[in-house]
Amino acid sequence: MPVTVQWDDDAHTIIYFRLTAPWSWDDYEHGDQQVRALLDSVNHTVDIILDFASMGMLPLNSFPYIRRAAIDIHPNQGMVAILGINAFLRMLGNAMEAVYPQIATTRRPAASKEEAYRMIAQARAARVNPRHSAWPPGG
Repeated sequence: MPVTVQWDDDAHTIIYFRLTAPWSWDDYEHGDQQVRALLDSVNHTVDIILDFASMGMLPLNSFPYIRRAAIDIHPNQGMVAILGINAFLRMLGNAMEAVYPQIATTRRPAASKEEAYRMIAQARAARVNPRHSAWPPGG
């Protein structure tokens, strides 16, 4: 199965979304619909771990899908910690941040799942007490 979407904790505050090669944009769309259904099922902020570590190459015609992901943010969506970012994805992310600067505050690369959990904890602390937080970086 090229797409995995599931709750990552019993409190339903973190969604784990993984893409595994080979996958298509139809697979991604199916996963995105699952994520939105989980977000719709709760009345609180939910952070997401997006795992690209095993995704392989991006399918063709990526820009419209990436653009929509950057601007169509669910009201319950918190931060997105992204695993497995390679040099190409980092370059693409930098370009997207230049066009849509708001994504820089909601999407951050993480080197491991453990780092993603630490980043999520920082983001949650910032939501509770924005004056005394290290999230977002530079904020």
